[in-house]
Amino acid sequence: SDYVLQAQPAATDYSAAEANDDFIGEDVRETSNWSVTMNVYPNYTFREFKLNSNAEYLVNERYEDIINDSEKGGFAFNAGVDVRYHLGNNLFLGTGLGFIQTKINGNYDFKVENEPVFDDNGNIYMYAIFLEPVNVNQGIIQTYRFLQMPLHVSYQPWASEKLRLIVEGGFSYIHFLSADGQTIDYQSLFLRELNTMRFNRNMASMDFKVGLTYYPTPNVAFGVEPTLMYFNSSIYEEDSPLYVVPWSVGVNLNLRIRLL
Repeated sequence: SDYVLQAQPAATDYSAAEANDDFIGEDVRETSNWSVTMNVYPNYTFREFKLNSNAEYLVNERYEDIINDSEKGGFAFNAGVDVRYHLGNNLFLGTGLGFIQTKINGNYDFKVENEPVFDDNGNIYMYAIFLEPVNVNQGIIQTYRFLQMPLHVSYQPWASEKLRLIVEGGFSYIHFLSADGQTIDYQSLFLRELNTMRFNRNMASMDFKVGLTYYPTPNVAFGVEPTLMYFNSSIYEEDSPLYVVPWSVGVNLNLRIRLL
């Protein structure tokens, strides 16, 4: 009698392969629960700006309009290292350490025509008119630097033999490091160095990213992840009349190395 051999087609359902511990081609899945990821990413930073409720008699009446007309967002550079632990079922828990920046670009071009007069409580109650207006004409770049310590959970299902999706969200502790550049004083409207301002040293942020990771080998992978970060409090101290909350969008480029 004759025998006919039939080749069975390879499975193409990678989620099923993950569950059954089978995989076509080279197995690039986790051989260790731990991995380290090095991240570099440029981002464009924005900010939410408004005056606090205590600002009515503390801030020059022209300040808010000048800031909104003169200051815009800017590009910044960030870097960091993440450590991830594979919980199973494509779920990961991660933390790490990052250096992040926000930038504001702008150009001041206005005239100061009066100065505020204060009462005994430090509140503005009138304005004295200058004999001659003072021109303020200055381009500025403001740079704010922070230390980031994230705690993230991510879901990373396989999309193909060596390509993996990633959806990640979580929170970060943010520690203010330094700021440089110039702004205008919220009372006099004259130029002021940022490093003379009082900043909130301890903050938090909400973080979200979605992207793809490519595994050319079992132990090394490259990722591209569009990223959103939003601070949950003002960068200025709580009693400041200014409320400024940075947020940013960027593209995270990373190198992931699995640990033995």
